[in-house]
Amino acid sequence: MTAYREIRETRPEPWRHADGTGERLARGLGWFSLALGLAQVAAPAGMARLIGVPDEEENVTAMRAVGLREIASGLGILATRRPARAGWVWARVGGDAIDLALLGRAWASDRSDTERVAAATAAVAGVMALDLLCGRRLDDPDGRRR
Repeated sequence: MTAYREIRETRPEPWRHADGTGERLARGLGWFSLALGLAQVAAPAGMARLIGVPDEEENVTAMRAVGLREIASGLGILATRRPARAGWVWARVGGDAIDLALLGRAWASDRSDTERVAAATAAVAGVMALDLLCGRRLDDPDGRRR
């Protein structure tokens, strides 16, 4: 049992660098933000349809704005040598909250495809869980509770 504990304690989790932080996960989330944001800016009507909302001007404009926010977060994470010090991952969490609010508005609309909105909501909730995990790891790399 002791040998297992020693191996487990010396092997970092996949989202951590050897120094015990969540910077590897943060970098992955940065690239995800950048790719998603570019898609939202380049093809906002298509992305609106993908998540189940009509590709009307109001939704297209909102999609572009959300895309710009994603690009800013992604660049902020990737351009910062130590994402833990910049707070960009927590900016992603705030963005996730905004996205969930916008999806809540889509749920209330009778013009939305509820199955697609449900899938998009589940995806955003899953990414938000990763963002929260990453933020906690960056704030507390040794796993201590503060």
